[in-house]
Amino acid sequence: MARPLVLAGPARLDGARVTDRRVARLLQDGHQPELARFLPPFAVIGLAEEGLRVATDRMGMSQVFLGAGPGWEAVSTSARLLHLLLDQGLDEEAVLLQSQLGWQLFEHTLYSGVTKLAPGESLTITDDGVRRRPDTDGPAAPGSTRLGDAVDRASTTLRRFTTALLEDTDDPVLQLTGGMDSRIILSSVPAARRAGLRAMTLDVPGSRDTSVAGAVAVRYGLTHQVVTLDGLRSVSAGEWFDRVRSTAAAHDGMLNPVAKAATEWAEESVDQGSRLGGLGGEVARGFYYVGPVRPAPVDRRRSDRLARWRMLANEAVAPEALHTRYRRAAEDVALDAIHAALVAGGSEWFSATDDLYYRHRMPRWAGLAETVASTSRTIVNPMLDPAFIRVARDLAPRDKGHARFLARLQLELDPALAALPLEGRPAPETFAYPGPLSLVRRASTQSRLGIRKVKQRATRARRPPAGGNVVATAVTHHVREHPALLGPVRDAGWFDQGWLTDVLSGSVNPAPHTVAFLMNMLVALDARNGPR
Repeated sequence: MARPLVLAGPARLDGARVTDRRVARLLQDGHQPELARFLPPFAVIGLAEEGLRVATDRMGMSQVFLGAGPGWEAVSTSARLLHLLLDQGLDEEAVLLQSQLGWQLFEHTLYSGVTKLAPGESLTITDDGVRRRPDTDGPAAPGSTRLGDAVDRASTTLRRFTTALLEDTDDPVLQLTGGMDSRIILSSVPAARRAGLRAMTLDVPGSRDTSVAGAVAVRYGLTHQVVTLDGLRSVSAGEWFDRVRSTAAAHDGMLNPVAKAATEWAEESVDQGSRLGGLGGEVARGFYYVGPVRPAPVDRRRSDRLARWRMLANEAVAPEALHTRYRRAAEDVALDAIHAALVAGGSEWFSATDDLYYRHRMPRWAGLAETVASTSRTIVNPMLDPAFIRVARDLAPRDKGHARFLARLQLELDPALAALPLEGRPAPETFAYPGPLSLVRRASTQSRLGIRKVKQRATRARRPPAGGNVVATAVTHHVREHPALLGPVRDAGWFDQGWLTDVLSGSVNPAPHTVAFLMNMLVALDARNGPR
């Protein structure tokens, strides 16, 4: 039996590793539902009787792309490689969306003729062409699972998962923050296994993550490593330019390379073994919920407000950076695309925002980052297990809103940890069964966030990512010293020539997200630096 090639992994079901032999048999038999159940990100390619078969995980977290030219079809983990083979240029709407949102929607890429495989999709390349099979999993049914049942099922799933993981994984590192998701993962670890468990926290300026996580680590005897961004300025401008360009290339120009380069620099001081993370909790929280959670229809007014206040607020480039013919069109394209994604998610507003997060932001933003990171370390996120995701997606929005479900899950897993305050928020137990005092605290927190958003909107400010200002300043300094580096973007027609001139002269200092878009476009347009 031919050994399959796991493109993103590892192959894991219910927390336990799956042998290559079993994966190969499932792939050869075309057992798509079982393959789609592997823990994301997961993708595999191998030989079957009909031809070359590719399968992906149910969330579409794994990044596998398809392109077709005259007489040929190809799949690749690199969209940019397929782009160079096709030579069809960039997709205008995708570029404009990227300039505003910072990532892609649906299965679009920056590159004309190149698409991402859909969540749970499999395909077979045969002598007659490509046969595609969509995922057979049914849509979510919000409200079909009661809150109490959801807590029972989710806690059982997480405990089973982490127990199986610890049995076959040597010395994993828990990514511990001051938030709720990583605390839930720690709570699912058997009490006897916590002492000595390694934990890592990224110390972000302005956040209390480190102190909150540190208190939890001391309480349970974790071996805690704090990773800081101190020293970013010790890296030369030329090295930062190379790092950001390499990061943009690794992510096909479809993720913020300034933010990612900073965190990857910090990661170099951490053991790149097995990493245990809390990614996935956002799906169970109602990430895009604002205000009282009660049924409301999807309409253009709501989608535009969500887009402008939450989705574009920190990602959109400076309007003057774009060529004049794109300045108005860019936001219109982004608003249209976001509304289309919400409409595709159903007619009820809060459920549609859940679908937007699950169906689009998770695979096209987090999934892209996780897929690339999985080439250097083993990443395991128990809350991405399909059984947990199904519970979260079948909850009614009112049960997810204001962290109600996650707080009750935390109480079920470990009441002591549920009593400890979070970073910037009260203890989880206050969200589980909110009384008058907890409602006041929650209202105070929401008020502070709302005021901050209003100020940001009024001043058109962009909140920089951790380390973003330092890295963006260094990259800008380097291109001023070496202006020929911007050759591929100078005459491509996407950027305003006067703005580029002002950047190179020093009269304009672009913000981190604008530098990120510039570097992504540099990589997308520069065929000389193609993928290896």
